Amino acid sequence: MGHYERYIHTRWPSAVITIHSDWDAQNTGGHVNESQHYTGLACDFDVSNVPLVEAWLALERIPEVRGIGIYPSWRTPGLHADVRTDLERARWFRDSNSQYQNVDASFVKLATR
Repeated sequence: MGHYERYIHTRWPSAVITIHSDWDAQNTGGHVNESQHYTGLACDFDVSNVPLVEAWLALERIPEVRGIGIYPSWRTPGLHADVRTDLERARWFRDSNSQYQNVDASFVKLATR
């Protein structure tokens, strides 16, 4: 998170990054079965004073982040970041009906309206 935090604070000095969930060895956070939280490779967070789209795009700049989830419907909209070892990158968002969707062109159009 160090690269991300430096980038965010350079562009938005008043930003505050709040981590809500990280390592979840006991499965107490309601994560999906294959969650990277169980191996300590993930965290869920929000960035106050920064638009969610901007926080997401800043996260995309870090090549080590292989998995990114976007959660616009959280009480405080936020992100999931993980450093999974898979070569394939994963991108998703959870919609207002709590359904997971792939990040694709239609999502980008919706997110940037």
